[in-house]
Amino acid sequence: MEQQYMDYKTLQFLLREVNGLEELLQHERFQDHDSESIGMLMDAAKDFADREMFPVFREMDEEPAEYVDGKIHVHPKVKTMMDHCKEM
Repeated sequence: MEQQYMDYKTLQFLLREVNGLEELLQHERFQDHDSESIGMLMDAAKDFADREMFPVFREMDEEPAEYVDGKIHVHPKVKTMMDHCKEM
């Protein structure tokens, strides 16, 4: 499924090799993180996207957000996704 909306291996390569994740993690600001915890976070985000987001991408494209009377109206599934994001 990942090839249909993202290339996870390329994302990993960009983060680790091109952007130097290991070097970034040496900074004091990121001392609470390591390569394994970043990998776990990325895996969890991908699993969430596969399970909750990918199935409704096309539907959300067909019913895009609208700005009406000073308010933004989004697809109803966005609330469900945001609630699940908060839980994570």
